[in-house]
Amino acid sequence: MPAAEAELLDTWNVRGMRGTGTHHFVVKDIFVPAERTVLQAGAPLLESGPLYQFPRRLLFASGDAAVALGTARGCLDAFFDLAGAKTPRSMQATLRDQPAIQATVGRSEAQLRSARAFLIESVRDI
Repeated sequence: MPAAEAELLDTWNVRGMRGTGTHHFVVKDIFVPAERTVLQAGAPLLESGPLYQFPRRLLFASGDAAVALGTARGCLDAFFDLAGAKTPRSMQATLRDQPAIQATVGRSEAQLRSARAFLIESVRDI
């Protein structure tokens, strides 16, 4: 159904999640043809290929995991920019040049790449 046929309710008043576009909405007297609906879990499959047999919960979970990995990548990238320019008070070197920072960033980078590889491999295997 066209979004214009729904009444959006102004109920989404939270901090930090405005970008999700989550809203409550109301529809009245709307006909939605069967081909525009989503079947409930457990309904007979319309297609038999492996993509269509992927459990819906896992599909959403893998998407959520990808968003989390993208957020983590953005955080590391932002820290790289900061570390190259910031010299902490009473120190001579930038954050980038400090061994403890390098070790922490290295571990963080390895964990992020490992998590990404694990997600991709798991989805491919499923």
